[in-house]
Amino acid sequence: MTGMPPVVRLTPSARRLERPLEVITDMHSLKLGQGWQLASRTTVTTGTGKCTLDLTAATWDSLEVDLHLKSGSGAIEVTVPEGVAVQMLSARGNVRLEDLAPPLPGCPVLRVEAESSLGRIRFRHPAVPTPKTRRRRIFARQRPQ
Repeated sequence: MTGMPPVVRLTPSARRLERPLEVITDMHSLKLGQGWQLASRTTVTTGTGKCTLDLTAATWDSLEVDLHLKSGSGAIEVTVPEGVAVQMLSARGNVRLEDLAPPLPGCPVLRVEAESSLGRIRFRHPAVPTPKTRRRRIFARQRPQ
């Protein structure tokens, strides 16, 4: 994979987390976006709240990450960088993988255990921006000539 940009940013070895990362949300929403650190073993638990994990914006402690997700009646949304291999080790409840692209050879591996009681867990790639089109105003005033 020489000459290709890296799929994920790796955390410098001196800053890697020694313990697993635990993220817990009860009734509130949490959005982990730009600049957060994904440990090699990460657990996310929601009660009735929503947790959004943007793995494209995180620095990864390892090229192999164990991700444990558990949702009560809330929601967990995971944005996965294109090229990352998602291996579902176990899935219970409303767990959706939305048209993930095939992994690239030699790229990071995300091993997932997901469990949802009444809530939902969703994996997707980043939204592809669509070109905005100009809308004509139907009721635009006509200028006098």
